[in-house]
Amino acid sequence: MANVVQRPSAGRIAALVTWFVDVRRLINHLLTMVKQEVWGELRNTLHAALSLTAAIGITLTGSLFSLLMLSPVLPRWVRFLPSLWACNGLVGGACLVGRSRLSKGL
Repeated sequence: MANVVQRPSAGRIAALVTWFVDVRRLINHLLTMVKQEVWGELRNTLHAALSLTAAIGITLTGSLFSLLMLSPVLPRWVRFLPSLWACNGLVGGACLVGRSRLSKGL
């Protein structure tokens, strides 16, 4: 008995080609949507990172200015520190301790 190869009809081939084209369009559409979603999330992340960086910079600048103003005012509040140099040393030591605590992660 010989194997008989049946030829597919033209309608089945056209339907198969149409199906492949539809699948290709669907995959392209899906990849486009994924790409837009990823870029949108990256834009949101960048915006959040820039906002956080600005907030940290403003906070550090305000802290620095507050510490600079604390040193001349401290001799008026604390009677046992007679000189401005001692107050500068106290404020500098507090900054050093705070920096070391922050670098270790509290």
